[in-house]
Amino acid sequence: MYFHFARFDAHIDERGNPILLEDQNQNRWDGNRIAQGLWLLKQASESNEISTYHLEAAIAAQHCTARSFIDTDGSGILNLYNLLIGPKPSPVYQLNRAIVLAKVKGPAAGI
Repeated sequence: MYFHFARFDAHIDERGNPILLEDQNQNRWDGNRIAQGLWLLKQASESNEISTYHLEAAIAAQHCTARSFIDTDGSGILNLYNLLIGPKPSPVYQLNRAIVLAKVKGPAAGI
């Protein structure tokens, strides 16, 4: 949640309309909250158990730590979604995976 909250001020414009991740001003992201999220993710990852929460946080961390939207590790995120869908094939996870797949391998692959 720290990763999402860190981007809160950048994902809605002055009229309350959503701003896509790729169009957000990363300078408006809260670096302290991102750092706190990374620290908490590291602490949570010290056991051998991996939960859906770990994977969701790792995906959000990938977005928050990329230098820009273009530099985001799409292949890494795709691998995390593959792990996430294994134990919990949710339609939301599958849709998000398809979006990442389209960005990594092209629209036809995502469809």
